[in-house]
Amino acid sequence: MGAPEFNFGKAEITAFNEAVAAGTFSISADAAEQAKREYDLMITELNKLQRKLDALTRASGFGGFQSAQELQSGFIGKATEGKAVIEKLIDAASQLQVAYLRAGKQLAEADQINADRLKRITDDVQNG
Repeated sequence: MGAPEFNFGKAEITAFNEAVAAGTFSISADAAEQAKREYDLMITELNKLQRKLDALTRASGFGGFQSAQELQSGFIGKATEGKAVIEKLIDAASQLQVAYLRAGKQLAEADQINADRLKRITDDVQNG
């Protein structure tokens, strides 16, 4: 069961990154750091939500009737889908952090966040 289709602004993020790379958008280092901090807060809250959904993927105690097992399966499926959507939102927020930091010429920090992002994606793929 994969993530449902969810428009999280991928095209807009790509366009933003392209504008930063082309030099048509730039901001001060302070503004870049402030944007990064705001996305840090968002990512922290999304991680909390993801942990709650993770707990729901292990839901039990629905009973032995067929209808109860179907209900349990439905809850687990929705929680799994929710986790996948949250992961996409976390990735989008990380991409925006990188773009804002690059726009503010904070390249080392942007590269570190991007490396962490790519490691998270690789780990997710390897862990299935």
